[in-house]
Amino acid sequence: MASASLPDDLVLEVLQRVKDVATLFRCRTTLSLRFSNVSLRFSLVPNINDKFNQPVPLTSRQGLLLVRLNRYQGCGLLGVCNLITGAFDVLPPLQHTWSSDSNHLAGYAILTARDCSSSRDHPEEQQLPFFKVMILTIDVNMMQYNLQTISSANASGWKISFGSLEKNKSQSIYMVLRQHNAVVCRGMAHWLFSSTSGLYTLDVDARTDHVSFTNLLDMGRIDNYFGRPTYDAPYLAVNGKGKLMLVYLNKGGYRLEICTSHNNGRWHHALARKLKQPNQKKHEKKTQGEVLYTCLGEKNGTLIIKDNHHDAYVIDINTGVVQEVIDSPHTRRLNREKTVPFEMDWPAFFVSRLAVVSTW
Repeated sequence: MASASLPDDLVLEVLQRVKDVATLFRCRTTLSLRFSNVSLRFSLVPNINDKFNQPVPLTSRQGLLLVRLNRYQGCGLLGVCNLITGAFDVLPPLQHTWSSDSNHLAGYAILTARDCSSSRDHPEEQQLPFFKVMILTIDVNMMQYNLQTISSANASGWKISFGSLEKNKSQSIYMVLRQHNAVVCRGMAHWLFSSTSGLYTLDVDARTDHVSFTNLLDMGRIDNYFGRPTYDAPYLAVNGKGKLMLVYLNKGGYRLEICTSHNNGRWHHALARKLKQPNQKKHEKKTQGEVLYTCLGEKNGTLIIKDNHHDAYVIDINTGVVQEVIDSPHTRRLNREKTVPFEMDWPAFFVSRLAVVSTW
């Protein structure tokens, strides 16, 4: 829903319910972290913190948030929050939970009705209050994956499939999971992995759960263009044309390098984007020694990064403009694994809350 569709009197009523200026500015925040402000984020869902002990965000998509419920961590209990409507669904316990040791990796995805629909479906079917959850676990020692899926339309429980990560008998993708949260694009969920031979995606069809692998870039090309002393680890995202892209952040904060695929599927270096940093902040940091930047996450064309002084920033990928996140947690624990980018349709949220505010 676009903000222009809200009548002026309705906007005025919404603003009258905002307590103070600080609350109004917090509405602009798009950065949600596992270890900070969890109670603030979940205050949008009535009583969730009363029922569960410190729910942990895992991944998000279009107003839906997948969380692990720590109180039941031993049996692998997850929940889905709809932060627009306030609905909260506790999912059946996972049949195969994952360990936190280095031999097991876990990835997450949450999909909407539109993600799981076909071009033949009617538009109203793509707007149903539907979600689908995917949990991908990797056994590094056995080189096998375990995919568990469940949808709100299927109350029978988790669907499970297994497979090997070996491409052939002589070569395998020794998996290093670069992103725990999948990138959803054109009806597919994509997890980014790396190996000694290059970068790959593990791809899952949103409708059929079919698993496939795609080779993105070989290691020779990566070393030539984006060596680790100069560039941070790559981040998989979706560009403005709805295609997958790889984003490489220069650690000095000077530019972004973006790779994408041709129509024939071959990946290439598409462009270099010069970054426009806040001059005052950059000048202040120069007196404190070398400033290095790392990527935390991306959502809807906005890249979230941090520096080695524990300050966070957002980058508009289309323009290269860098802005500091003023109220970000100033902690060394701020990292890619614990960052869950989240986007909120505030007009839709306000309209939904106006309909139920008297019942809370």
